[in-house]
Amino acid sequence: MSFFEWFLEAGVNRKGVRVNCDSCGCSFMSRLKPLRQFCSRKCASHSRRKKILLKCAQCGVFFERAKSRTNCSKHKIYFCSRSCKDAGQSLSGDCHAIRPKHYGMGVLGIKSPSVTNLVKAGCVNCGLTTPFLLFVHHIDGNRKNNKIENIEVVCANHHAIRHLKKIDSSWIFSTSSLTPRKFLDYLCGALV
Repeated sequence: MSFFEWFLEAGVNRKGVRVNCDSCGCSFMSRLKPLRQFCSRKCASHSRRKKILLKCAQCGVFFERAKSRTNCSKHKIYFCSRSCKDAGQSLSGDCHAIRPKHYGMGVLGIKSPSVTNLVKAGCVNCGLTTPFLLFVHHIDGNRKNNKIENIEVVCANHHAIRHLKKIDSSWIFSTSSLTPRKFLDYLCGALV
């Protein structure tokens, strides 16, 4: 304990010691008996709080959260608000650890310039160039195979023809099936 000093408290000379507040760290004069730990009631109540200081993973703002609520995070990544969490989790966000697997990698191969040029060229069968009526069709049916050799641009009618299935003697539309390539010329000719 350091040397005592005299100080004025409520108009009365008191004997005390200069100490640092345990909460905010500022220096203050405390009576010898009992020696106070905090400079004010605000600092005393702040020290009793069971909150900890965290940094938002998206915006970098510091915020407080109850210690019991920090156990809820699987990845130990914390956000100041729901909007920051949603922004961090989105495909354009920086937080890859909490992104669900069904979001994928966020890379869409069909946005490449070569595919854009195919769309500008129009439908491979009828030449229709209205962009909102065109579809990018995967020839082998695998939507993950975005090689330029596997992609063709077709209008809505010709895209429907590429998903026909022959049952008995009639052709029926089915999104899960692909029309055999040898029948496409025959079916496209029947459309005209």
